Amino acid sequence: KYSGNRWAIFSILALLATPITYSFTRTLKVDLFLVLIVLCAFYLGMKWWRERDHRYLITVALVVGFAVTVKYTVLALFPSIGILLLISTLGSGSWSSRITGGVRRCLLFFLLVFFV
Repeated sequence: KYSGNRWAIFSILALLATPITYSFTRTLKVDLFLVLIVLCAFYLGMKWWRERDHRYLITVALVVGFAVTVKYTVLALFPSIGILLLISTLGSGSWSSRITGGVRRCLLFFLLVFFV
């Protein structure tokens, strides 16, 4: 839907071709589960970016919050998510209303993440 079926198949094969994937599946590490959670959050974020429905943004925040409870290395995603939320406010309207809208989205997102 976003990049086509070829890229989806290529990304799955690239993930499965790494030798570390096989060792993680044998030793019950949480990293593969974390990859699944982050990919779901990325997919829901792309749906929010396209449709601008705030329910997707709330769902992304809850999924990322769940990912933070699995492993704290997901906290490295927060600066990029904040920048994307601020970029998403570019468009029509006054400069101050766009910045306050972006800051409100960032605050809502981070509060929901840490609420989980």
